[in-house]
Amino acid sequence: NEPEAQYFVSAMRNLDAVGTVFFIFSDEPSWVWERIIPLLGSDMQYTVVDLNGSDNGWKDLYLIMQCRDFIASQGTMARMAFEINGRPDSRLIAPEA
Repeated sequence: NEPEAQYFVSAMRNLDAVGTVFFIFSDEPSWVWERIIPLLGSDMQYTVVDLNGSDNGWKDLYLIMQCRDFIASQGTMARMAFEINGRPDSRLIAPEA
């Protein structure tokens, strides 16, 4: 599998605990469905959030901010949400530059 998909799956497995639900935001939901979802175990709970297009990115940012933990891509959305979130128990997993 490609390294980027494996990065996300590994990060999700590291955060997975009883009752954890992952909300997956992406500008490319078909990539998520094709590359990430098949690698997840059937016991992982997730929702692929694909109702907001790139013209409504602020809606995704608002929703992402409500999460406790964040798995960032090379982009900045999860990092911004983590910074704005302000929860002391929040964690950010980000790829190395």
